[in-house]
Amino acid sequence: MRKKNKYLLVGFGILAVLIAIYYFQFFKGQMYRYSFADICYITDAYKNYPRITGKWDLGALPKSLTINVGGKILFVEFAFDKTDVDFTLGHNSAIRLIGTTCNAEGQCVDFDFTVYAFDSGEFDRCYDSCKKYNWPGQCSMAQYMPISYNCYNLCAYDASTDFGIRSLKPSKSYTITIKEIKKLRYGSSTWETSYNYAIDAVYAVIYDPNDRPWERICSFGEKKNYRCEGDYKVWDECSSDGKSWIIQKQLCQFGCLNGECRICREGDVRNLKYCWDNTTIESGEKCINNRWVGFNNICPPQPTPKPIWENIITKIIDWLRSLFSWFFK
Repeated sequence: MRKKNKYLLVGFGILAVLIAIYYFQFFKGQMYRYSFADICYITDAYKNYPRITGKWDLGALPKSLTINVGGKILFVEFAFDKTDVDFTLGHNSAIRLIGTTCNAEGQCVDFDFTVYAFDSGEFDRCYDSCKKYNWPGQCSMAQYMPISYNCYNLCAYDASTDFGIRSLKPSKSYTITIKEIKKLRYGSSTWETSYNYAIDAVYAVIYDPNDRPWERICSFGEKKNYRCEGDYKVWDECSSDGKSWIIQKQLCQFGCLNGECRICREGDVRNLKYCWDNTTIESGEKCINNRWVGFNNICPPQPTPKPIWENIITKIIDWLRSLFSWFFK
């Protein structure tokens, strides 16, 4: 009986794995299925901000696209038409887009982005789900999209990237240049270089017009040009908006030296320790060249103590003297 139960458990385990594999294959690509839909949904979330949307037709190379923005980018995404790959190269094929993205300041980043074709039946499953759940009717910003917001485009424009724009410093413009396209045909393991492959992309860029980092001349809290003006330490500090330098001052208790407050006054002493006579200084610290320097002195020798009997006789004599003085007054 135990052996039979063991076989049943193993059988159920294998069945569970097969079911998991089936659903993984069925939903494979669903993780990135909604890239075009995301462009609409996120645009909806940022509806109070300016946006730039468009369609980019990639043909002969090199192919460049320049996007000018009026503020710091809040969202940027490009979605590619995977049916272009599917129809020309077959299911389970792919293309690689290789190039460079640069901002207006000349900072650049290389990219190598792969667009995979659909698995067999993947597009049809997506299209049926879109019709069933009315995806196009779930975004209020659909009318502002660069192409028709219908089920065909929602499923076709699947693969997405930002071409490395997010990794660059904020700028007023970005130029994306695709220098090379490589193709991987169905059933092949070799990438072929192509210079005239056509694939379409739609994109959306959302920015904050009130945040223009490239107009900043400094970073908030940045400080420079430390100097002295009398007993004041003076420096320039970046304003909260980063567009100006503000002069700051600090009164120094012991005066200013080379743009910094002195930590002590020349010649001052502290932490003094006295010798047995409570007059001679044994050790301490002294301010020398704007720093505390420790020092030590040799205490004077202590006098030799008198014998006890001598102290007693001395006290008796002193007592008798005072007594006689009082008696003969």
